[in-house]
Amino acid sequence: MRFVSYYPRAISDSSGVTEALWGWAAALVDAGHDVLVLHAGGERRSPPPAHERPGLADEAIPHRGSGRTTYRPVELERWLAPGDLLVLHEGWVMSNLVAARAARRAGNPYVLTPHGVYEPGIRRMLKPPLRLRNVVERWVVEHAAAIHVVFDSEGRLIRGLAPGAPPLIVAPIGFTMGSDRWTGGGGYLAWIGRYEPTHKGLDILIDAVAGLDPGERPTVELRGPDFNGGYGRTLDQIARLGLGEWIHAEGPVAGEAKATFLARSDGFLMPSRWEGYGIALVENLAIGAPCLVSDAIHIAGPIAAADAAILAPPTVAGMADGLRRLREADSADLGARGRAFVESTFAWPALAAAFVAGVERATRRT
Repeated sequence: MRFVSYYPRAISDSSGVTEALWGWAAALVDAGHDVLVLHAGGERRSPPPAHERPGLADEAIPHRGSGRTTYRPVELERWLAPGDLLVLHEGWVMSNLVAARAARRAGNPYVLTPHGVYEPGIRRMLKPPLRLRNVVERWVVEHAAAIHVVFDSEGRLIRGLAPGAPPLIVAPIGFTMGSDRWTGGGGYLAWIGRYEPTHKGLDILIDAVAGLDPGERPTVELRGPDFNGGYGRTLDQIARLGLGEWIHAEGPVAGEAKATFLARSDGFLMPSRWEGYGIALVENLAIGAPCLVSDAIHIAGPIAAADAAILAPPTVAGMADGLRRLREADSADLGARGRAFVESTFAWPALAAAFVAGVERATRRT
């Protein structure tokens, strides 16, 4: 079976979606399948060179439109051969509707990978016409052969949007364990991600630190790129609450500087209100860093089962209590459980096999 993965910004964007797309492409090639990635072209920012291997190809195809919400592939079916499976990514975009219809014209099944876009917080941010967008998205979901989700807790969101949705394929994004190890000793708790305070729960975290007695307050180091002015809002909140002594927000870090920043932290924080996966969290669990994690995100259930991190509600009181519990925890023991959790849960070969088996079940059904 050849997998044809379609995402207009597959090479022109560098994001969690593209990282997952190319990770899956490489894992499927390693499992013996051919993969073709179709996109709208643009300056290449993704994939990293490690994903360039025999059996994995990408091609720019004609598009109409000029951006995420208006892109539409032209006659995508010309790139589909009999027996190919089309994989669509994200949602709420016209490109997926046009691609899904093209696959149906060609007689090819498709699988939809939403990447967390059906979270209530994201749906609240959708622009009108909402009724039409819901009708279109429901059609794309219900005509798929299967929906590929990261964790089974996403199922309720899928059914809430499209009661007639097809079966789920539950297969998390894999992770390749590296040699980096957490050492601690830096005297700070770390957060890394996009400055999107509502989604990422930064406003909650900052209020939680403010609610602690000054003698209890940890030093918190925030790193990441701005997103729609979120960096400025974060700085304003820190200043307004007089927390400049304890919380420091700076720009993104990468490479060796990022590795050192995370390894030397006294722990990693993920206070998100919602999260489809949380690659930064998995990276920190993998190096053995003790982590404080929102219990509202999808990975929280598996983490709880493995006792792999401290979980707390994404509320001011919940995060304040979580910060206290993180300070009191046996950091080395907690970090070891987190690393074991990643090793046992996110191995690419097993996940690729589970995904392919799910696809085969779904296509037999259709």
